[in-house]
Amino acid sequence: MEIPVSEDIRKKLKERAQKKGFSSTEEYCSEILRTVILELDNEKHDQKVQQRLEDLGYL
Repeated sequence: MEIPVSEDIRKKLKERAQKKGFSSTEEYCSEILRTVILELDNEKHDQKVQQRLEDLGYL
């Protein structure tokens, strides 16, 4: 998969990947995407739980 990004973003990603000890920029980007997806999934789950608690009258 290829994702177009500007040169300044590419440079920042490369620098951060090196700082964090990743073997490549691609590996770092993959970890970022995995983390963001997990956070989004958790937010959706949290919203469903909150709505359910509100529906039950707990909140």
